[in-house]
Amino acid sequence: MTDSPARIGRYRNHLRAGRTLVGTFLKTPSAAAAEILGLSELDCVCIDAEHAPFGREAIDRTVAMLRLLDKPSLVRVPAARPDSLLGALDSGATGVLVPHVASGADAEAIVKHALFGRGGRGYAGSTRAA
Repeated sequence: MTDSPARIGRYRNHLRAGRTLVGTFLKTPSAAAAEILGLSELDCVCIDAEHAPFGREAIDRTVAMLRLLDKPSLVRVPAARPDSLLGALDSGATGVLVPHVASGADAEAIVKHALFGRGGRGYAGSTRAA
């Protein structure tokens, strides 16, 4: 899917404009819990893979449910490791929340790992996000 669904596009526009957005953390690795939150009026859901038992498959199922419902999803990754970032983004998450970023250099490295193409990670058209 190359174009963002309507609600996800609005979410990005509101975020860029600095508008107040309301979301919640999901700490239960369950597509059913994601479905309930996906049907709510919340602006987004943040899957907490730092402090809750979310593995790659649970993140994938949860993000898929939220995408199905056109609910923006963020994944709070356990660390700024490329495998954590890539797994969340390849699953189709709208974005990532990265803990323990201590400097501009840390932030630049995270962005580099998160981007496809030149200067970033390679490209593989087989993921949901592709």
